[in-house]
Amino acid sequence: MLAALYANPFRFAWREWFAAGSYYSHAPLIPIISGFLIWRKRGDFPYIAVNYSMLGFAFLVPGFLLRLLGDVWGSNSISLLSLPCFLTGIALFLFGRKMTRTVLFPLCFLLFMVTIPASLLDVLTFNMKLFAARLSAGPMQLLAYPLIREGNVIHMTQSTVGVEDACSGLGSLISLLALSTLCAYLVRASYPRRILLVLAAVPIAIIANVFRIIGTCLVANSFGAGIATHEVVHIAFGMMVFIIALGILILIGRAIKCRFSIGDVW
Repeated sequence: MLAALYANPFRFAWREWFAAGSYYSHAPLIPIISGFLIWRKRGDFPYIAVNYSMLGFAFLVPGFLLRLLGDVWGSNSISLLSLPCFLTGIALFLFGRKMTRTVLFPLCFLLFMVTIPASLLDVLTFNMKLFAARLSAGPMQLLAYPLIREGNVIHMTQSTVGVEDACSGLGSLISLLALSTLCAYLVRASYPRRILLVLAAVPIAIIANVFRIIGTCLVANSFGAGIATHEVVHIAFGMMVFIIALGILILIGRAIKCRFSIGDVW
């Protein structure tokens, strides 16, 4: 029944996840990770008392209304947003509060696979492109690098670079937020430190994207825009910047004394 209810939203999400220039390249991994996080708790299940809870209806009813609203508004994003709510309600009703508390994070983590509604995505992308271009042009101008910025376009002496949707930084921000949230769940640390680790993903993603744009501008002005915007170079820049951002996130985690070991994962 649940599979039939969410067949269309998942078909839509699947197309969005694998579309060219998608912001959700991480999304196919989210259900797998959530399933793994539940599986790793398997040793606790026999010791948890199973008692159904009527509190489940407090999540099932909003979940159903969100799913219905998604159909009425023609928004598969809203429909998919109802899934974690639905699953939480089912867990409460069938297994009780203690069991639900044990699997609550994996269920909530599914929110990272939900696509952003197109109208909101357009607004976010447009504003982040302008913001990224402004932040990238600033340091270069401070270093007396000759350029003129017009909106999301940076004009230099030998080349012109436009900060397009893929360089807005939104995709890396979403991915890094998902990763930092997962790390915060797995590490051994106080809740304030875990929250700080998650919030650190925002400035890290923004700063990393600025370095990516500056690097692209320097390559474009030295070797031509064709080389700087070539698909292979663009992907390589993106991967390199994300790895650097991940490294910074790990360093921040160590600095605020978030303890982690491979044994904690299993």
